[in-house]
Amino acid sequence: MGSTIFHCGPVGSGTRTKLVNNYLAVTSCQLNAEALALSQRLGLDLGRTLDVLYGTTAVNGQLKIAWPAKVLAGDVEPGFTIDLAHKDLSLVSEAAHAAQVPMPVLAAAREAFSTARARGFGSKDFSAMVDALCDLAGIEKPRLRT
Repeated sequence: MGSTIFHCGPVGSGTRTKLVNNYLAVTSCQLNAEALALSQRLGLDLGRTLDVLYGTTAVNGQLKIAWPAKVLAGDVEPGFTIDLAHKDLSLVSEAAHAAQVPMPVLAAAREAFSTARARGFGSKDFSAMVDALCDLAGIEKPRLRT
């Protein structure tokens, strides 16, 4: 899948590192979805809001690089599905439970992904969490004007 190889330690370390990486990616997706749904509800201009966010420490790679070409352009075909993201959050939850590390944000994100799956979004790209949230709230889906 990629050309860069990282040796993370003894057997199993790579898998555990992947869980940590996916946890950050998936929970960032949920935060992005909530922030953009709120901006929609508040009637803010999406392009202007993104310009402001891109110039602050709130910016992240998903929001600046991936989302404009995916969900904000109306493309929710899967690269990484909501179903797979939910599976990874479940695996992270199991690992955290075994390691006795409380992760309340993880629990909230997992439930949000559960809700999206229950509403028929499971096979969509995980960036479609913003669409699922807007649908739930009765808000227009955010899209960048072309």
